[in-house]
Amino acid sequence: MNDVSKLVNGINRLGTETRHITTIQTINQWLITYPEMQFDISIISHDNYDNLHDYIINSKSDNLSHIIVDNINEQPEFLKELFFDESKYNYLKKNL
Repeated sequence: MNDVSKLVNGINRLGTETRHITTIQTINQWLITYPEMQFDISIISHDNYDNLHDYIINSKSDNLSHIIVDNINEQPEFLKELFFDESKYNYLKKNL
């Protein structure tokens, strides 16, 4: 996660997992006082979206660079679909 966090500008909100982003950014800036730390990864809500295309297009202005998905049930259907059938979205690049 530490290496990945250096490449990311913005991500979708994903349950409790996105809380770890702030922790990783803190570790990356260790020895800097908290008020001086920069938390520059945007966590972008997927509320009010019902399809991936609109979410991506409208989230570009919030610096969306990566979409995180897993098999939890607490995410919208379009993100579940991305996780279970990524072949429908051949324009996306998968990073592990």
